[in-house]
Amino acid sequence: MKRSTERVLTTHAGSLPRPLALQNVIKTYLDGQSYEEVELTGQIQSAVAEVVREQADAGVDIPSDGEQSKTGFLLYGNDRLSGFELVQIQPGERPRARRRDEEAFSDFYAEYFKTEGD
Repeated sequence: MKRSTERVLTTHAGSLPRPLALQNVIKTYLDGQSYEEVELTGQIQSAVAEVVREQADAGVDIPSDGEQSKTGFLLYGNDRLSGFELVQIQPGERPRARRRDEEAFSDFYAEYFKTEGD
């Protein structure tokens, strides 16, 4: 592990934007459509290498994978945990209550939900 007594080391926590090609494969997976596992793996490896390189270039001391392989913060648990049941959303029904940040940054979320799901 990298350590320093001279300064506070920097890192990044959380999601970094995924390349469009990776977003498309993840969306295909989330939509239950068939996809090529080899393509998904290759897209993830490429995306991780790129975000690590970009963080290193920016001077980040301890780079992260930027969550490139995750389906999304709210959906990742569905892939990793058992004992939960998905419920069918009725037409016109929102899957959850609208959050204050969605209201404040509606332009961002309009784009975000195109690839990450509502």
